[in-house]
Amino acid sequence: MNEKLSPQEGSSETQSHSARATLGRQGSTASSGLFLGQGSCEFAGRSLAGECGVSLASVLVGSDGPGTDHHQEASPVFFFFGKVDKNQDGVIDVREAVRMLNALLKEISSPEDNISTLSSGHWLSVASSYDRAFVAEIVGLFDEDGDGVLHLGEFAALLLSVHAKSLGQAALLAMSMKHRDGDDRATANFSDIFTAGFPSAHGKRTYKNPSSRTTPGRLSRHEVKLAIRSVLQQQYAEAEHEVAEHLERLERVERANGPSVATDEARRRRIQELFTFRALSEKGFDARISRGDKDGDELYDLLELIGVLESELHHLGASWMFAYFDRDGDGRLSMAEARTIAEEATVWTVSDDRGRAVSTGIGLPAVGEKSRYYRTDPDTQWSVKPDDICTLCWILDANKDQFVTFDEFSFFVHNEDIVALGLRAMLKRDRDVVQF
Repeated sequence: MNEKLSPQEGSSETQSHSARATLGRQGSTASSGLFLGQGSCEFAGRSLAGECGVSLASVLVGSDGPGTDHHQEASPVFFFFGKVDKNQDGVIDVREAVRMLNALLKEISSPEDNISTLSSGHWLSVASSYDRAFVAEIVGLFDEDGDGVLHLGEFAALLLSVHAKSLGQAALLAMSMKHRDGDDRATANFSDIFTAGFPSAHGKRTYKNPSSRTTPGRLSRHEVKLAIRSVLQQQYAEAEHEVAEHLERLERVERANGPSVATDEARRRRIQELFTFRALSEKGFDARISRGDKDGDELYDLLELIGVLESELHHLGASWMFAYFDRDGDGRLSMAEARTIAEEATVWTVSDDRGRAVSTGIGLPAVGEKSRYYRTDPDTQWSVKPDDICTLCWILDANKDQFVTFDEFSFFVHNEDIVALGLRAMLKRDRDVVQF
């Protein structure tokens, strides 16, 4: 049998599963659970009862769940469109959108969340011109033909933006908190919520920027920063708690078996990992906020806020993974450290001449010399053994300086499918030494 080796072009979620499991933060590096928790929603330091979007999704997208009407399964968006379209005119106007978003906000902010103090029974009211202006701003983001109403396709885009993932719900919730900040019915304001428990260097609450109440459905740059800082503080607390638990386990082992070099090294690595994560998570913070402002008006609409949250999620995931692989804590990955990524995160398949998979696995395959990469360059003298240099390492090291920086690693994490295709093309060649 003529064996051919090629990485499997699985989804990014599949390819990164091994590394995430290794990190011990299951699902936290590439899912919305990074912000909102795995068992419950957490936003602005407040715990939201129930799992994010689970009960709502069962009603809105036709999945099996309590109270699910199985007649909607054939066309869930169309089914829900009919439910929201009260006057059955074939479009969703602003008043109908107000009712829909009000129901959604009540769903994701139950009385147990302690967010209900922002509302006197309703987040949004059809009778309030202030609320209608807020919803009209959101509707306008999806109203492609500019007729002031949502047709089925436009409605589906809105529905998927706020229901398909908990990030959309988090952004909508933040927008609505800001909206209520300018309402006489509100008993708490946006800045108070997002600066609670987040003192400044002088021990006082962070400066409260005047709210841009004249712009409904938008957050100022300062308000977006407050929201993201709240998320970062939550992540720092979770990371510190996780490391503290790990150190306690090491202490129990040490008490039972006595001191050892291995225990000391494990302790040092986890502490170093935490410091590296915190340093990297702050890297490029202002730049990510600025990139989220697509129209450059210093205000962030719902879609721009979702984009900022997604960018922060990706950055935090990449930061934590990089901190794990950076064993010596020098802020860059050597070729040996980069090879660890290949060993823990590569999915491979061995196929026969007909393209049928005869063997699959995770890590560097032990089939032929194609598990390694050799590069001949008269201007470059390798300081490591050829066996320590793999094809994936070469791809990660974009500038070929024998080290992988965080920016190079971050590109790989955010473009795994593209990298997998390039790696496959390289390894499908009929020679073991890939020459460039």
